[in-house]
Order: sequence, then C-alpha cells, then structure tokens
Amino acid sequence: MRIVICYTHISPRLVRRIQCLSERLHNLIVLEIAGSERIYPWWPEKYDVGAVRQVQLFTQPLEELSQQQIILAAKAFLEREKPDVAIVADYSRKSMRFIARWVKKHGGRTILPAVSWAGDHRRWAIREWAKGLVIRRLFDAVCASGERTQSYFFELGFSRQRLWKQFNVVDNEHFSAGAAAVQLNASSIRKELMLPEAHFLFVGALEPWKNVSHLLDCYAGYRRGGGAWGLVIVGVGSQLELLQEKVKQDQIQDVVFTGMKKHDEIPIYYGLAACLVVPSLSEPWGLVINEAEAAGLPILASNKCGCIPELVHRGINGYVFEPMDGVELVRLMHLVSSGSLDLSAMGQASRQIIQYYTPERWADALADCVYYLLKN
Repeated sequence: MRIVICYTHISPRLVRRIQCLSERLHNLIVLEIAGSERIYPWWPEKYDVGAVRQVQLFTQPLEELSQQQIILAAKAFLEREKPDVAIVADYSRKSMRFIARWVKKHGGRTILPAVSWAGDHRRWAIREWAKGLVIRRLFDAVCASGERTQSYFFELGFSRQRLWKQFNVVDNEHFSAGAAAVQLNASSIRKELMLPEAHFLFVGALEPWKNVSHLLDCYAGYRRGGGAWGLVIVGVGSQLELLQEKVKQDQIQDVVFTGMKKHDEIPIYYGLAACLVVPSLSEPWGLVINEAEAAGLPILASNKCGCIPELVHRGINGYVFEPMDGVELVRLMHLVSSGSLDLSAMGQASRQIIQYYTPERWADALADCVYYLLKN
C-alpha cells in the first residue's frame, strides 16, 4: 500500500502534521510541487519532515512554474510510484486535479483535506453546482477542517459517510513554549523590540482581504475614545507601504510594523501581546487564532473566520464581530482593554480550547479516512 500526500509547498505549519500522519500511515510519501511560494516570503526554506520520504518536483518558486510543467513532472512521479491513495490538498489548481484524476483512473482512492466554507467569499449557484460535480468525481472522501467546511461540502453533494471532520491545526507546543519563554523577561524584550507595553496584535499577510486598513481606522477611533493600548502588526504584503503611509498621514499613535517574521520568531510576538485581532473579510479557517490560543491570548475575530464555531467562544475566550462593523470593533477593543475583564482567565480558556485541536488528532482523522476507503 502506497499513500501520497500532495502539497504545493511544505510550510512549517505542515511539518508536525506530516510527522504525526507518518506514524499512522507507514508507507507515506510527501509530494511537494515547488521549493517556495512568493505569496509566503516568510517561509522560504526547505523544511525537513523527518524520516518521511519527501519528493520535491521543482526547486524554484511555484509562481515560476506553468501548470503543464507541473503536470508532466507529476505524471512521471505517479507512473513511477503508482500510489494506492492520494491525499490532494488543493483542488483549485489544474495540476492537483490531474493528480487526483490520474489516481482515480488507475484504481486508487482520493481524499481532499478541505478548508473552504460557504461564507468565506461570494458564491454563485451555477459555479457551485459545477464545482460539486467536479469534486465528487475527483474525490472519494473529504476531510473537512471544521463544522462550516463539513456543512459546505455536504451542500456540494457529499454524503455524511464520505465526510470526516478533521479540523485545522498547528503545532501547539511550538507557540505555547515560545510564548512562555519570552514572558519570563517580557518587559525588557518589549523595550528591546520597541513594542508598546500593552497592545493588540495582528499577524498575517498585508493584503486587501485581511482588512488591515479598516483595522487601523478602528484603532484610530479607539485611541480618540481614550483607549491606551498600542497595536502591533506582524507581516508583509502588497499593502505594507500604503498602510504605513496611512498611519503617518492620520497620525495614529503607538502602531508598530514589525515586518516579516519567520516561524520561529512568531511565538515571541504572541507572548508579548495582550489580545489578537483578526479583522479578515475572507478567512477559510484562520490558523493565527490557533497559534494565539496556544500562546494563551484572548481573541477578537471577524465572523468570516471559518474556525469561529470551534475556537472562539464568545465571552469565554474572546468576541466575534462583523468585519466592516467599525463601531462594534471599537467597542470590543475598549472592552478588552478596560480592565473589567479577566484577561488571564480568557487566555487560559484559549489554552483549554486549543488543546483538542492537535496534529495528532488531525492525523487520526485522516488515517481513519484512508483505512476506511481501502476497506470499502
């Protein structure tokens, strides 16, 4: 039995998942299409997944490769390895659909680990009908990242018997231990990094759908209303200069742009923050929420984050808002920073909630799906 799991690029968020899956599926091969992705410049390195066999088709960035190049290389790989099961992580790319189609044509089974949900962006009925038809033909089962994704793929025509609720996860220990270590000397490290003493934190790509410009408007309103916390923005993207200029022109105080930070550096910023803010207009899941909860932070999150039903419990470990409702976000920022909430208890609740969402459980669900398909 040969099982291949296919990704465009192995990010640090995937390493622990793959290691856990390899402990449950002993003939696992990791197929990585490209050496990097330019949209994620903070993940440029090749990541070692341990003893698992790892095949990389190309060393150059994904954006430099044509779909035809990838298909030809993938075809050669498939003809050589002849996998019995293919776990294909991205059905939106022609090359990934080719891999699923090839395996199905040659008698194998196919699984889609999915994160999309109905509300993560605008949908059109005819396209959804066509998508459901294509995906049902390509995949024997779907491992859905949560309640919203499971419901969405049920609506696309997958039976409950072909749907596994898998969740989306990070290496909790990496963020928990990293945050705890920096908190031992938090005050001096904040001064060294020139961060505000108490602050909200944003982590992510500085792209339009992340809604950071609106976050800055809300933060400016919060400060005008007497709010005293700072705002730290970790990330890079096409809007970085625009956002920096906005802060300068609007004279918004205590906003710090840290630039790009690598996976090993991010826990430092969670450990020094008081609350994570995720204002996204579209967010299939929102792994920064996993990371922040592992570090023990309260959460303010847009209701467009797919993980809301699982990870953000209102009044327990955070609050949820409409992404363009500036009045509500300003109110919540004042509430969180007012001193009237027990933020330590909310942070502890975040730690308790995220304990269930681990790479081990992610691997358990996916392995169960594989074994089910091989027997049926």
